[in-house]
Amino acid sequence: MTTYTGTLNAFITNNYTTLQTLKESDSAVSELFYSEHEHKTLEWTKVGTAKITVTIDDEKNIVAGMVESIDAQIANTYAEAESKINILKEKKQSLLAITMESSSS
Repeated sequence: MTTYTGTLNAFITNNYTTLQTLKESDSAVSELFYSEHEHKTLEWTKVGTAKITVTIDDEKNIVAGMVESIDAQIANTYAEAESKINILKEKKQSLLAITMESSSS
């Protein structure tokens, strides 16, 4: 494992977090967004700086997590494709039913 330490700007988003919410929060750290950039836009307000320490996991665990994520994406893609295929099959069956009704009349 490798550990890195650095300082980042801390922001709240004006759309979801108020200063009052931040003051009342038991988990203020998780309410904030951290970035090295200034983010001078209407949506973000800088509230301070944060000194962070990140411990990077072992490569074996990182790769296992990445593989798990890809497996989840594959499963999701199959599910979405199956849903679309089922809709197309229903449309096809409807068209075939209309054709059968027309030819029997």
